[in-house]
Amino acid sequence: MLVGNLDRRVLFQRRQVTRSADGGEQVVWVDMFTLWCQITPLKYKSLEHQEYRADRDIAEKLGEFIIRFRTDIDFQDRIFYNNLYYNIRAIEEVSRRRYLRITANWLDTFQATQS
Repeated sequence: MLVGNLDRRVLFQRRQVTRSADGGEQVVWVDMFTLWCQITPLKYKSLEHQEYRADRDIAEKLGEFIIRFRTDIDFQDRIFYNNLYYNIRAIEEVSRRRYLRITANWLDTFQATQS
């Protein structure tokens, strides 16, 4: 892995639950930081018979994000890149704490606003 391959800027966001004016819970996404990374599209994976969309087939778009190693990224976070949101599915240490490999799946606009 060469540092020069970290040529894309991505924004990490964290999910927070707040109270709305009427006392109900409201989910908001807070910007955490912007990082340089390497992005590799992985594949489309067919998802059939999902509970929330049981009447149709959908595809899940997976991507791999390589960033410099850090300890403040969690599965509750998401990545915003190129006007798309990605849910973090796996975080893997690479090269003895030099990098992190993050596997994430793309969320369509409806999913991004509902989660």
